[in-house]
Amino acid sequence: MHAEPEPPTATTRDEHAHGDHRRPPAPAPHPAALGPRRRVVPGPAGRVAGRPTGRRRGRRGRSGQPPAVRPRVGCEAAVARHPDRLAAVLQLDETARDVAEQVARLRTRPGILGLRVTTTWPPGNSGRLRAGAYETLLAAAERHRVPVCLLATGDLPGVAVIARAHPALPLVVDHLGLAQPPYQTPDDPAWRDLAHLLALAEFPNVSVKLSGAPTLSAAPYPYPDVWPHLRQVLDAFGVDRCMWATDQHRVSGRLPGLDPLPRHPGYHSYAQALHYLLDRLDLSPAEQAALFGGTARRVLGVP
Repeated sequence: MHAEPEPPTATTRDEHAHGDHRRPPAPAPHPAALGPRRRVVPGPAGRVAGRPTGRRRGRRGRSGQPPAVRPRVGCEAAVARHPDRLAAVLQLDETARDVAEQVARLRTRPGILGLRVTTTWPPGNSGRLRAGAYETLLAAAERHRVPVCLLATGDLPGVAVIARAHPALPLVVDHLGLAQPPYQTPDDPAWRDLAHLLALAEFPNVSVKLSGAPTLSAAPYPYPDVWPHLRQVLDAFGVDRCMWATDQHRVSGRLPGLDPLPRHPGYHSYAQALHYLLDRLDLSPAEQAALFGGTARRVLGVP
């Protein structure tokens, strides 16, 4: 049974992007490009998910940080500077002795909505997760109802392990759990692992970000070949457990801390990432309201 979607809203929230703490957030698209009475607000997207600077692992970019990772201080500074536009989730050091206490304090900090756990990076981290390396962090997050976003490309069954062990822990699967360009090579076919994502729908504590879906299209805008797959996701999870997001910095090949990448076949603009879904006539106003903000408010606590 799915919760009743809330009424339509005039605010659209992007639930995934990577910001640079040295720069203000990019302006939202011009209102004329968004249709009547619709405005875009970056959501947990400005969420430069950062590890403490003393713990760096994996391939490094110009900043000396692993891919897509900024120092926690930069992430929190960005949220403090733009509290009306940004919210954040953080990556904590799961090996820290006080990690449970750090998780408990998250809920008291304005603009910090939850945590991010990356099983895809560094290599072998999925095995560490299954071996219990994150158990203290996950147990604390469940106890304090702190949502956890999961980058689990290639190991969606691992999400099922977490969901089953922590049934009261809100989990959000980033990027549909699928390998997406330009920093990952898509599967062949691109939606090969979709069945593993759909299997997670049995767990009521699992939600999904639809971020980056157009990167997997073999057709031009409005990416008609993507829609049948997304419809399966919406039907399996219910729109009340799905949220729109762009991950536009990654799509543009401009992740903070890494050298810019050339334009790739899956590249698309921010407006295209919005309108390929917003303009679908087979999405009801209530479904749009859930996808473009309602689910994020309910699951992540976005204002």
